[in-house]
Amino acid sequence: MLAAYECYGDLDFLNLGFLSKTFLGKVNPSYKEILGNNSSPWDIPLAKLAEHATADAKTTFQLHRFFLKEISLKGLSKQYFYNTMPLCLTLGELEYCGVKVDREKICQLRDIIIKKANKLMINIRSTLGRDIDIDSDEEVKHYLLSDLSFSEWNNFNRPFTSLMEYLGITHDVPRHIVQYRRLLKDVQSIDVIIKSIKDNKIFPIFSQVKSKNGNVTTKQPDILDALYLEELPLCFERQIQPCFSNPLSAINRIQELAGDEVLKHDMSNRSGVNTYLSNHPTVQTDDCNSLLLSMVSDMPYSKMINQFFIDKRDLLALRQTIESRYPILFSFLNKYKTESLKRGFSEINGKRKYLIGLKGPNLVKRRNAEQFALKWLIAQ
Repeated sequence: MLAAYECYGDLDFLNLGFLSKTFLGKVNPSYKEILGNNSSPWDIPLAKLAEHATADAKTTFQLHRFFLKEISLKGLSKQYFYNTMPLCLTLGELEYCGVKVDREKICQLRDIIIKKANKLMINIRSTLGRDIDIDSDEEVKHYLLSDLSFSEWNNFNRPFTSLMEYLGITHDVPRHIVQYRRLLKDVQSIDVIIKSIKDNKIFPIFSQVKSKNGNVTTKQPDILDALYLEELPLCFERQIQPCFSNPLSAINRIQELAGDEVLKHDMSNRSGVNTYLSNHPTVQTDDCNSLLLSMVSDMPYSKMINQFFIDKRDLLALRQTIESRYPILFSFLNKYKTESLKRGFSEINGKRKYLIGLKGPNLVKRRNAEQFALKWLIAQ
């Protein structure tokens, strides 16, 4: 599975059956097909189970030989044996031994977020001039329709949250309600982590292959994907902290790779926030670093509009402004994308990321592969 991911990073599946059919041309029945309507494997003849197990073992060995050749041909041997496999061992140890958590720090972080949410709730109710349940979709919708006469509500067939994000571009109340609810989601995610702590440790399940851009992911609990809080990694032991996404670190890395001194200057303040974006009149988010990374990674405009409350016209103008301000950065990125599409893989600092979509005929998959490649670059 890891070898297949290394050689073909955007495969739709990485299970044994799919890899066998794709690369060996063999179709082996799955365990579920063998089980059929039986509720227990004990109901299946032993010879049939043995035959199935033998076929799986044989297929695994054949795939092993196939991917050893692929890894060598693609120049991935050093990367695979000295980076990918050691990381697998490290994550396995963390699953077995647990990840140390500072309960006091994570509870303090929870309290900080709750205070921000409560302050926002007070501001919302003060603006409204009345007390409504801002956690209730129906009550918020009724207020916006009846008291503020938001005609936009009836003109768009959108889910509640999506429409609130759209309204938040031009209206303070919907924007603040969305921000309030996002904070509550962060609190809920932290609560899941806190409930999972046993003897000052958590035991998440790691994956090296779930994310197509090369990031490690976790579940039960989700500690790496669910939150984008810069304070969260500090609640865990140092060994796992590099696995977290950190917008400031990512921008600093991409600046060093590109050598853009203007970007370096804009990031040199004590707060670590991009000063140009934070002072721009069309930017209504405090998370300016994430906004910049979204532009760098070519996030679809539809997602950026909802995430950062920017009108599409303003967003297009802002994108042009940012490209003009950081020409060295975007020249580096354009060259990186061109070379990745030409070669079928991305490369930086001796590391490679192979993606089938980069040289495939499907335009949608090619576009997705470009985004995966950019996100992989940012994560290095």
